[in-house]
Amino acid sequence: ILYAIFGLFFTNALFNGVFKNTSLTYIFNGIGLFVLFSTIYFNKEIYKKNGYSSNVLVALLIFILALASVGIGNHLYSVFLVFKITLLFIFFKVYYINLSDLIRFINSTYIFYLLASILVYFALPNVLYQIQDHPLNYVDLGFVKYLVFHSIEGGASTIDSYSGLVFLLNIFLFKEKSKKFMIFISFFFILYSLKMTPLIGLFGAFCTVIFVKGKKTAALLTIFIPSIFIYILYLLSLNEKYFGIKLSIILYEVTHARSMIWEQQIDVMLKNFKFINYLSGGYNPDLFEIDVYQIDGSSREEKYNNPHNTYLLLFFRMPLYFVISYLILIKNVFINFNCERFIIIVFILLTCLSNSSIISLENPVYMIILFYLLINKKTVQDAC
Repeated sequence: ILYAIFGLFFTNALFNGVFKNTSLTYIFNGIGLFVLFSTIYFNKEIYKKNGYSSNVLVALLIFILALASVGIGNHLYSVFLVFKITLLFIFFKVYYINLSDLIRFINSTYIFYLLASILVYFALPNVLYQIQDHPLNYVDLGFVKYLVFHSIEGGASTIDSYSGLVFLLNIFLFKEKSKKFMIFISFFFILYSLKMTPLIGLFGAFCTVIFVKGKKTAALLTIFIPSIFIYILYLLSLNEKYFGIKLSIILYEVTHARSMIWEQQIDVMLKNFKFINYLSGGYNPDLFEIDVYQIDGSSREEKYNNPHNTYLLLFFRMPLYFVISYLILIKNVFINFNCERFIIIVFILLTCLSNSSIISLENPVYMIILFYLLINKKTVQDAC
């Protein structure tokens, strides 16, 4: 089932690159959702063992409510995403998968994805995407300058966090001989893209080893990570100066211009959301498309509807569902705490701060790993 879901995502990435048609995302994800739902609902053996009928009814109710939200301004993408999150969560509740088998799935699909990306990057770079001659697409170390590696989806951000996830899984959770190769190859492509998102995620994950010693501190850290982002948004609203420099300028540099996008899109939300939208969502790509500016206020002649932040995008799309889901995440971190697995969860939560494709209709591996680690109870610990 998981190979089928990944295969549909990969096929969608290829077709979207060639035809540039976002409708394909809904078609391939719709097929994947049907496969997931059928796997859960029509398996009578699983039904007798787990009695999951209530879970299926909850999933259908959530889907219907999400679909109804389209009538008040929400986007169809949100409906598919809500249903995908819900079904994957239920899937791991009713099916047990061995951890080694799951990581073998992650490793093999990563290598397949990587080989396809290498082929496109070096042999067919203008077929699926156009590489822009932009300073952000280059790594300049002084003694060497090179173009960052782009994945088959057309950007560095879709391979760097993916490589970071594979890197950590093999360091902390995989015990087979191939782990050394996977650690080497994933770390190489982290360096090949050399973006801040996976580096911050890795730094935070390794700090977890030192500071998190039990389920209470783990739950507190899970609360603290999105709280950092909320605090940044609060600081942006103050427009104060520190050491004679505007805070907005400092945050602009630290976040690689993301803070300016966040500030503008929050403003769009405050001006356009009605009370009902703060419950059911109201994200529309056209509504949230904003001009991108340089720090001096001049236009970069670009428009973005992507906030480059998973927390913000999920809140725009489905506020109430997002808040409830995150509370469930905190609860599961506390109840099913395991030191090594929590390191991976921290990495995923940190990458969400500057990457909006972690919980999405794109690459499903982040959700697959996150839900497995949150739900699996085989190695629960009270403390490290």
